[in-house]
Amino acid sequence: MFFRIDFMRKLIIPILFLFLFALSCRYKDGPDISLRLPETRIKGYYDVTSFTVNDIESYSIYNDSCGCDLYIGLGSSKLTTSDLVLTACTKGDDTWGTFLFSKNHKKLFINYDSTDLKGYGPMGSKKYSEWDIYKLTNKELWIKTNFNNKDYFVKLKKKKV
Repeated sequence: MFFRIDFMRKLIIPILFLFLFALSCRYKDGPDISLRLPETRIKGYYDVTSFTVNDIESYSIYNDSCGCDLYIGLGSSKLTTSDLVLTACTKGDDTWGTFLFSKNHKKLFINYDSTDLKGYGPMGSKKYSEWDIYKLTNKELWIKTNFNNKDYFVKLKKKKV
């Protein structure tokens, strides 16, 4: 009887670990396991490190059009809708908006409210976009969207503040 209980414990622990591992693989490019909630990982100041349109690197066009850094902050205690700001733009204006995760945390819904900045593509004043999250770690965020029949893929790296 003791052997059977001990064997069951040894069997349940690996099965439980595999089950938890399978549930934690959320994004196409990782992380595989994270103990931090996506709402906590996304918070911070970001530099845009890559901006491609239809697989063509367009960072210089983005930088010339608005050249904004990105701030993502958590506004409410429920972590449902939160602040998103295009800041430190080359034109001198900030653009405020909000973001919301999908229920499975694989999509990011972004709505820019202010009218201060024309922007570029899906990033700028009075624009709404739905982004697929490809990578969300403590240091990086990779997102992709289709806006006006063009594919935008943006890589962001968190600043050390």
